[in-house]
Amino acid sequence: FFFLMIRRPPRSTHCISSAASDVYKRQPYIHIWNSNTCLPIASFRGHLEKGIKSLAFSPNGEYLAAVDISPYHSLAVYDLSNKELLFISKTDPLLILQVVFKSDEELVTIGVMQFISWRITSAGLNSKSGIFKGLNKVLGCIAVDSDLILTGNAIGEIYQWNGNIVVASKKVHNGAIDCLTIAEDLYLLP
Repeated sequence: FFFLMIRRPPRSTHCISSAASDVYKRQPYIHIWNSNTCLPIASFRGHLEKGIKSLAFSPNGEYLAAVDISPYHSLAVYDLSNKELLFISKTDPLLILQVVFKSDEELVTIGVMQFISWRITSAGLNSKSGIFKGLNKVLGCIAVDSDLILTGNAIGEIYQWNGNIVVASKKVHNGAIDCLTIAEDLYLLP
């Protein structure tokens, strides 16, 4: 078995795990449970393939986004209140490393050669590719706090984004940046 766990969303008791008995041949399970009572809330299976690469709750805890490890790294968005799949979309054959919610209706996927902004609408998922302005496109991590979006890349730079456009960059490390967090009252880029 393979397990992937992430922290619960703000103001919620939901926790999540993903499990697959044969990561490369079967459809993975996604289980959500109440961390106080340990009772299950929802389970999903059958929409994603081969395994789960990344999971994220929306800030209000109503939605769950998941990216699989299939050849086109499908992105699924689930409605936790109704326990159903809202949307699923193929993303890109290049590796996606992380999915995060920017708001309750907006999320971002990042990875090798990509930054994609997604918007949940009544008609489905709308996407916009990132504009790197000639900068390194191998992103390893992302941190989001309201309108502040930062990504780390393979050559030690942090990018600040406005929507889907890099607006500032700063070299902060000699190696790859694969983990970021945004601390209160901390602003990194000019």
